[in-house]
Amino acid sequence: MTAPDPTLASLTRALDNLPGIGQRQAERLAEWLMYRGPSEAGALASVLVTLPTLARCDQCNRLVAGASCTQCEGDHDLLIVTESEADARRIREAVGDTDSDASFYVLHGVLSPAANLGPLSYSWIEPWRGF
Repeated sequence: MTAPDPTLASLTRALDNLPGIGQRQAERLAEWLMYRGPSEAGALASVLVTLPTLARCDQCNRLVAGASCTQCEGDHDLLIVTESEADARRIREAVGDTDSDASFYVLHGVLSPAANLGPLSYSWIEPWRGF
């Protein structure tokens, strides 16, 4: 039995580090990318290269390409706190994206008193400690 190609093995290890992806799924994804050809892999690579340009909005903690996002412009009557970007997107889709009075704050984690994870457990809370 021959050893896998070092590039394929490296890709499999990188995919295996993603949440919810095990060794076998990582192998399947790596092979799928390999079979799709350079254009598919190149498209994925170009998106992955842009990830470091994202930052957290100073006001809502959502991932944005600049210092703040368009959601934070204007006044909002309702604040919805979510665990993830995906949750915020799903809620926005469920209400038809017409509720402009709602603003989202994304925790990028969970609050779990049983696990001793409260609001002060996250580094993003630092600017608001005095309130």
